[in-house]
Amino acid sequence: MNVNFIGMTIIRYGTAEQKARYLPDMAAGRVIWCQGFSEPDAGSDLAALQTRARVSGDEYVINGAKVWTSYAALAKYCFLLARTGGPGKAGIAIFLVPMDSPGITVRPISALVGEGDLHEVFFDDVRVPGDCRLGQEGEAWPIITYALANERVGIARYAFARRVLDGMVAELKQGGRFQGAVVKARAGRALAACEAARMQVYRIVHERASNLPPSAESSLARVAVVNAEHAVADFGLDFLPETYTGRDFPMHLSHHERAIASGIASGAAEVQLNLIARNYLRLPSGVRQ
Repeated sequence: MNVNFIGMTIIRYGTAEQKARYLPDMAAGRVIWCQGFSEPDAGSDLAALQTRARVSGDEYVINGAKVWTSYAALAKYCFLLARTGGPGKAGIAIFLVPMDSPGITVRPISALVGEGDLHEVFFDDVRVPGDCRLGQEGEAWPIITYALANERVGIARYAFARRVLDGMVAELKQGGRFQGAVVKARAGRALAACEAARMQVYRIVHERASNLPPSAESSLARVAVVNAEHAVADFGLDFLPETYTGRDFPMHLSHHERAIASGIASGAAEVQLNLIARNYLRLPSGVRQ
């Protein structure tokens, strides 16, 4: 979370005091953050979130629940979205909440991607100082858009997928099973998917380095990374099925497990396709009958 998007977002939108407070530990790798985005009744639709933060003197009192929160049990801070105003995007604010604040309860969620990765987080009358708010009330959505654009491409999963693919091909060659047009063509398609994802992500890195605003290219890169992950996982399932029947090949197995979640974490791939259709291809919205 630190280098993926939270640190970059604080650099761009934080006050001088917030930068001094949070960035040194991030840069030194001494702190873990989590994000409080998804809720039981508001997953990818962040504008529908219901967690509320009300003003109480110089503090905010936060009540609500978050779900699918990665690494919450280890995190020192939470990059939290909460509603301070009315419905929709305009009523949301961002808070940088210490996870040891009284009233926060963290419960683990068992999941295929690994025990201890995902959690439910409950906020019961959690009090945070006013200077924990990032940006102004009602002006959070541009900050969220910037943060999400970075989150979608921040983890170089295409690089790990390529490393796993190389290991799979080496294993097949060693066993004399990398023969024939079918297996080679499938490996080639998986490799092409990894390279396409890498180049698409590089375009986003270039945008950031050039201080360009977030664009629909981030959604394109996100989908490209998901395609690469799935292409490599499918290749392994088809040509090295024994790899996925035990724990003797932890790298391959881990990739397969996490490739399943890659199309959900950081914004579901289906949502990204809708964003591409609307913001990149400029397609008209579907007509309701």
